[in-house]
Amino acid sequence: MGLAKLDRMHMKADAAARITLYNDFRNKQKMSDMEATLATLESMNFSKRGASGSLYALNMMVPFLNAQIQGLNVLYQAFTGKLPYAEKLAVQR
Repeated sequence: MGLAKLDRMHMKADAAARITLYNDFRNKQKMSDMEATLATLESMNFSKRGASGSLYALNMMVPFLNAQIQGLNVLYQAFTGKLPYAEKLAVQR
């Protein structure tokens, strides 16, 4: 019963973070609806998985390893200017 409540709270917090990101992309970055949706999905995309079987097994054993890898990947893409709509986000400045 308590875990279900915690799960619902987590889902609400995740949705609130995504709504905030979306509104920021729409209002401050002046993106279209589709661009803002894509940028929001890419900013918190923890569903990406690589082809490495050993890394997949390691992800199962180490909590939040995939989140750390995805965070480093987004940071790398931001530094190299390869994020979607990077020219609009002006992340390299």
